[in-house]
Amino acid sequence: MMENQHFTNRQLVERNYYNSIVHDKWDNKSLLVEQAEPPFNYYSGDLFGCAKNYLGEFKNEVILEVGCGNGETSVWFAKNGAEVYGLDISDESIKIAERRSSENWTAEKTHFLVSPAENTEFPDSFFDIIFINVSLHHLEVETALKEFKRVLKHNGTFIAIEPFVFSKIIQKIRTSKLVTSLYPIRQETPTERILFSDDLDLVKKYFSDVEYKPYRIFSPFIFKVK
Repeated sequence: MMENQHFTNRQLVERNYYNSIVHDKWDNKSLLVEQAEPPFNYYSGDLFGCAKNYLGEFKNEVILEVGCGNGETSVWFAKNGAEVYGLDISDESIKIAERRSSENWTAEKTHFLVSPAENTEFPDSFFDIIFINVSLHHLEVETALKEFKRVLKHNGTFIAIEPFVFSKIIQKIRTSKLVTSLYPIRQETPTERILFSDDLDLVKKYFSDVEYKPYRIFSPFIFKVK
């Protein structure tokens, strides 16, 4: 495990939160990752299916997973032939990721780093693919996008699965006291936020050929019913 130890106060909030929960979730639990599908697919198959369509064939590609957490998807990438770099702010999560990789016999194809995503130590144009699974909205978005642009190869692929809303008016209604009393908003850390069209404009500023595909328009209500 390598560590880049330059953290802002905001990043330390994120780090401390995920350090506090990862062991309760994964200690004494199976860390097996099936080669066919990662665990993420079991509960978010629609989202991951879309991401896989954009990934295409990634065997022998060099992949950066930003916000890799406990390493589920990084190990799955490695099991399917990629060289994988997993980056996360939580050192305790990275410990689980390294253990998961060892138990799945992918240690030679995975490299885990504790670092803020906004300021990595990777060389320019290093990665074929950057993959983010619900982590961009925890970051300083524009700073992170600049860094991803720097470390991604010229014809590389950047894929992000994120909470997103087109209308700030709708989101204001969604976060009103009346609505949240019936349908509480799931928020893990006080520093995270939902992404808006302004953020999509930033993505378009730094990357070309941008495509986006909406999913789960009524997800807060679906989760409440569950």
